[in-house]
Amino acid sequence: MVKATLLALSSVFALTSAFSPSQVKRHPRDVATFFPIPSEAVTPRDGRTGTAVTTSSGFPTSSPTPKLGDEYQIACETDYLAGDIQTSNDLLGCLQACSATDGCVAISYSGRFCYLKNSINPPVPNPNVIGAKQISFVPRPTPNPGVCSSNLLCPSDDDCIFTGTQPANITETRSFHIRCSRDFYGGDMRLAQVGSFDECVQLCTVDELCVAVSYASGEVNFCYLKSTIDQEVFNPRIYGAFIVG
Repeated sequence: MVKATLLALSSVFALTSAFSPSQVKRHPRDVATFFPIPSEAVTPRDGRTGTAVTTSSGFPTSSPTPKLGDEYQIACETDYLAGDIQTSNDLLGCLQACSATDGCVAISYSGRFCYLKNSINPPVPNPNVIGAKQISFVPRPTPNPGVCSSNLLCPSDDDCIFTGTQPANITETRSFHIRCSRDFYGGDMRLAQVGSFDECVQLCTVDELCVAVSYASGEVNFCYLKSTIDQEVFNPRIYGAFIVG
C-alpha cells in the first residue's frame, strides 16, 4: 500500500506498506477518476503481500505487490510527453505497474488511462493529467522460480515453473514460466475457451507451435495461444506464461 498526499501541485508519493486511499487528496482542478482500491490482502509464496479483487466485468485484478521503497514525485496538471511503453487503468495501479516494469521511470495519468514512460522529458502543463516521475529506486532481488502448485493460482504462483502433461508426439519436455498480471502482446495463433489457467497453459504445452499464452478470466475464460513471445506488459486482468524449455 502507499502513503501519499497531494500538496498544492506537487508532492512525493512513496510506495510503502501503510497506504490508505483516503490519504490521497486530489487537487480541486484534477479531473482524473480514481477507482476503488482493493483492501483484501493475500500472501504469495515468497512472503510478499499483494491484492486480489474481481471487477464488475468479471476479470481478475490480482496484481504483484508494489515494489516497496520506490518514491515518485507527483505533479498535478503536468504531462510527460513521449516515452510510452504500456498502459494501466488507475493511478495506484499505474504506479505499481511502473515499479513492476523494467525501464519505467515516470507516468502520465489522465482519467481512465495511465501511460508508463521509459524516459523523462521536459514536463508540459495539462489540466487533465497527473504526472509522476521516479525519484528513488530500491534494487530488486533476482527471482528464483520454484515449481508451481498443482492448481495454478495468481499471485501466489507468480514466477513458478509449470510442466504440463506431454503427448506422445512431443518428446522434449515443455515447461512454462508463469507471469501473473502480465500480458504478451501480439503473436496470437488461436483463441480457445477454457475452464482454468492450468488448462490454458496445458493447451500450449501440447501444441508444438505455441510458445506463450495470455489468459483472461471472466464469465467465459479466454486463452490466447501465441506463436511468438513479444513485449511483456503489466496487466492486472491477465495471467501469462512463456516457454522456458
